[in-house]
Amino acid sequence: MSIESSKTFVATVAETSLTTTYTWNLDGVWVSDTLTYLFKAKKVGDYELQFIARNRDGADSVNFIVTVIDAAPEGKYYRPKSENSS
Repeated sequence: MSIESSKTFVATVAETSLTTTYTWNLDGVWVSDTLTYLFKAKKVGDYELQFIARNRDGADSVNFIVTVIDAAPEGKYYRPKSENSS
């Protein structure tokens, strides 16, 4: 994804009669307590996103990396330099 773009992450959890809490952490910092989280990229880099579901039976979590890159200027497309390009 690119700077200033956004992505909504939606967690899928098993239904249960137990009271369950949800937590989204971004780089180890709490950011949301719902099943969805709207991530908006502010700078280039890798971000660690974690979702945790907890109830009295225990907890489960999933971790993944979101990579943010610079976007090419609108209307312009760049390709890597090759041996035949100048």
